Amino acid sequence: GLIFSDKFLQIVTKLPSDRMYGWGENVHPTLKHNFTRYTTWAMFARDEWPYSEALDTKNLYGVHPFYMVLEPDGKAHGVFILNSNAQ
Repeated sequence: GLIFSDKFLQIVTKLPSDRMYGWGENVHPTLKHNFTRYTTWAMFARDEWPYSEALDTKNLYGVHPFYMVLEPDGKAHGVFILNSNAQ
């Protein structure tokens, strides 16, 4: 689904593969995202050293609104979100 309002944009999508890479500077142990549980990634930079026990919920220094998915048939697609609101 898509929610679009003043200063708020939410996109929900189902991906054809669990091989997703990208989506900003957030803490996770590998480049590939872990989809064993539902996760929300905000596009917000904190400029804060990741010291929390829950490291995978921390945003870091930059916002990169792009992700790429490698599909099971070997094809790939990427999505870039251009947002004019402050981040």
